[in-house]
Amino acid sequence: MTSNTKQLIIWVGNAGEQRTQAAQAWLADQTAARTWLLSMNRANLGHWAGLNSFVSSLLPAIKAQAPELLVKYDYELALVLPQLQRELAVRNPSLTDISNPQERTRNYAADRAFRIVQGLIDLVHEFRQTAPDQPWVIVCDQFDQAGSLVTMFFKELLRRADPRMSLTIGFLVEPNQPELLNEYHSWHAHVEVVQGAWQADPPIVIDPAEAKRQLEVLEREHTFDPIEIELHLPQLIQLATAANEPRKRLGFMHEGLSICSTRGLYADALYYGEPLRVAMEHEFPKSVDFRLSAYLKLYNCYIGLKQAEPALDIAETAVSITDNPARLYSWYYLIAMIHARFAEPRDFDKAEYYLDLGIEAINKADIPAHEKLFQSSFNRNGLALIRHFQKRPLEAIEICQECYKNLETGLDTEDHKLHRSVLLYNIAQVYDSLKDYPKAIEYYSLTIEMDPNYAEYYNERANIYLHIGDYAAAERDYQRSIELSPPYTEVWTNLGQCYQVQEHFEKAIGAFSRALDIDPKNVVALNHRAECYEGLGQTQAAIADYSASLKLKTSEASTFANRAILYYELGEIEASLADLNTAISLQPDLAELYENRAVALEALERHAEAEHDRQQAILLAKAHEVNG
Repeated sequence: MTSNTKQLIIWVGNAGEQRTQAAQAWLADQTAARTWLLSMNRANLGHWAGLNSFVSSLLPAIKAQAPELLVKYDYELALVLPQLQRELAVRNPSLTDISNPQERTRNYAADRAFRIVQGLIDLVHEFRQTAPDQPWVIVCDQFDQAGSLVTMFFKELLRRADPRMSLTIGFLVEPNQPELLNEYHSWHAHVEVVQGAWQADPPIVIDPAEAKRQLEVLEREHTFDPIEIELHLPQLIQLATAANEPRKRLGFMHEGLSICSTRGLYADALYYGEPLRVAMEHEFPKSVDFRLSAYLKLYNCYIGLKQAEPALDIAETAVSITDNPARLYSWYYLIAMIHARFAEPRDFDKAEYYLDLGIEAINKADIPAHEKLFQSSFNRNGLALIRHFQKRPLEAIEICQECYKNLETGLDTEDHKLHRSVLLYNIAQVYDSLKDYPKAIEYYSLTIEMDPNYAEYYNERANIYLHIGDYAAAERDYQRSIELSPPYTEVWTNLGQCYQVQEHFEKAIGAFSRALDIDPKNVVALNHRAECYEGLGQTQAAIADYSASLKLKTSEASTFANRAILYYELGEIEASLADLNTAISLQPDLAELYENRAVALEALERHAEAEHDRQQAILLAKAHEVNG
């Protein structure tokens, strides 16, 4: 191995003891640095493999030097290190977090997992401010076997690395993976690749009898402790496989699927769920309830990842293996939602057909009356969504209000509280679409009263306050949303716009910069930050942001037009004209663009062309008056 320090080093060679020893020797030479050698093998150590060891290694110093970070990042820490739940009470749980599985009618959006990663990186950055000033060198063994979010963490840690602090990350990966190497090269401008001739270790074979003995010991010690089950899940799966205990193996795989899907870690959930589906359909096709349970979790994963086709395949498979109305009604609803929300194009007639099948199944099902009441309300909420999409908002509101009333009068106060809050939220959204802002605020407030720790509700109510000009209320809600969630780019962008409309440009730039630190491809934040730089007279910074925006979204006429104005102010007339030409080619019916180009052409003494553009602007303005 080389001792040349780069920000990203990739060692390529066969996995095994020789490769690991070579990494250890190289790290031993990094005498001025704090070093880590992390094992990233998800199959052996679980979906947080490597990242959990890294975070755990920081905990003693965090507790000693910055204990407030344990509270600030309690949510992220409890996910990566579940054993911390025994000593760390996670603050501000939402109804999504605490509802039991039977009442959990809302799943996390897929970007929730991305937010968790960003929160962990914030934790590392804040802790490092208190740690000794020394380089950090992190080597990730078997990085090509890492979990989805662990991979994302190290990619994002590298991207967001504080340039004032030295950070070197190394990956140890297997050979013959050109696509993977190309992916890693996209993570940083300068990547060092080192080829190694290490011998692979022979496969480890566990004696079935010994595997069975170890499995029985683990089960006896940990069966009734969900935290220990999660911590030992990879070992349990491997031992059940070696012991030829297929039912137990699939049961543990189902547990992994359940843990990850419930927490919104959908890509990692599929690591357990997709092979589970193949195995249970092949080995236990008659275990209908077990299959349906796994199918539901797989469906939620695919929907969370916006993969409608495999979700529909799962749902149709579920319907094909049961004729029990008590099992069918939920699947009819799920199929309806694919056609109403996720299919391209949407098919509302087919969606409504499946909702009606669901109502028929509910009526036939042998379930308690209070459950029929809830399931009927849940089904009709789906119909309300369709009416909203069909631009029949008053019908949508009426359906939701009727469902809410039925649940309030027919169920105990705490029963299905999550779904009641969702009904109120849906009513708020419809009023928002009708621009009935007082009613929208009223229903958002009722929703928040019922589920006060769900960050997204504050963000959406704040958007209305911003729209109606109540900036203090908007800022208050945006800040509360930020407090309640791992960092997400949308709320910081919205907070920036709140500051911007008040001409608090410095504060707005700070908020937009935070949004862009989380997601540098946030075009909205780039464009608005550029406008704020304009407001402060920082023309070059504004041009840089507009240029970055145009690299991401090349067909925005308004962005070309805005940059053209700045080029003109700097005296770069040819550059201004080029941008205006592009803007007009993208939006040829906007009079203002021709007026601006006429000014640029006059500056270049191209008077006839300038006059032509002025006349064109007049014609377009008149046409606009006639049409609108």
